[in-house]
Parts: sequence; C-alpha cells; structure tokens
Amino acid sequence: MKKHVIGCLAAGFAFLGSVSVVSSAPLEWEVYGHYYEIVRVPGGITWDDARAAAAGSFFMGVRGHLATLTSAAESAWVHQVLAGGGEAGYGQLMQFWIGGYRDPDAVSPGTGWWWVTGEPWEWTNWAPGEPNDLGGNEFGLELAHGWDEATGVWWNVKNLEASLRGYLLEYPVPEPTAVLLLVLGLAGLTGFRRRSRAGRG
Repeated sequence: MKKHVIGCLAAGFAFLGSVSVVSSAPLEWEVYGHYYEIVRVPGGITWDDARAAAAGSFFMGVRGHLATLTSAAESAWVHQVLAGGGEAGYGQLMQFWIGGYRDPDAVSPGTGWWWVTGEPWEWTNWAPGEPNDLGGNEFGLELAHGWDEATGVWWNVKNLEASLRGYLLEYPVPEPTAVLLLVLGLAGLTGFRRRSRAGRG
C-alpha cells in the first residue's frame, strides 16, 4: 500500500511538472466544510493521471482527491458554483474527471463502480443512456456540465484517453491537528524571516 501511495504521488508530481495547468481557488461547501477546486489541463489528461495529480495536491494541510459527488445536495452545490462562476451556459459544455471508476472485471457498464475514497456507491446522476461502453471499455467517470441545461450529469469515459481538459478536486474537512500544524508552521516561518531581516540589519 505504501509503495502504491508513493508511486501515485511521484506520478502526480511528474505530471504537474510536465504540462500546463490552471487552477481555480478552492471554494468551501459549508454544509460539510469540504473544499472544491477546478483544475484545467489545456492539453488534456487521462483519468489515471488526474487521480495521481489529485493525490499530490494539498490545501490547508489536507491531501486532495478527485471529487466524489455522493448526494444530490453536493452535486447541486457543485453545479451552482460552476454556473454561478460563469463557467458554462446553455449549449456550452464543460467536462471534468471526478473520482468514480469502474472495476475492470465488472461484467456490465452499470456494475462495479467505486469511489476513490472508498465511500459507498449509492447515489448516482447518470445522463440518459449512461453508463455504456460506447466504442470500447469505459472505466472513468466524467462530470458533464452545461450542455442543454445538464445539471452535472455523469458519463462513463475511457480512462486511459486524454479526452478531458480538466478535473474536479475535493479536499476533505481539515483535521484540527493539521490546521494547528499549518498555523504553527506559518508562525515559525514568519519568525524566521523577521530574525533573518534583523540579522541583516
């Protein structure tokens, strides 16, 4: 497990260092205190690379992951934030990888789905006719927003193709210990800088 985590982090850092990415500022969903961030990759990214990059992302001392939209309320909030930010309108389409994936051994497109966090796979928001394996096996989960008033519906997509130009990050609720360490770290850094300036003066 440890080797797998280290491998994912290494892949994420290597990916981020090799392509151009544009991130939005993380926004908080106040119901649970989770933060969400859109990461755009103009050159395209596979689901596997997006998952690795997400695992190497941190905010307020907390590691991120591809977003797991496990309720209608969470999905509606994400849609509202995207629409409210002018990201897409009627007839325009935005597509982002999110943290659902299908077991390669699943016998049909509608079975064997999991969240990267291990949360229960209970609520879904599939677009009409989805999931399917149109043109081959499709094991990655896409959030489609803004096409014909679609409100964050899901499509399954080939996870090894760089067909999407971004992904949606989610950061869980920061642990009190992590926040405390972050504050102490920033305080220590500030003190070090002041001492360094005083020493130079």
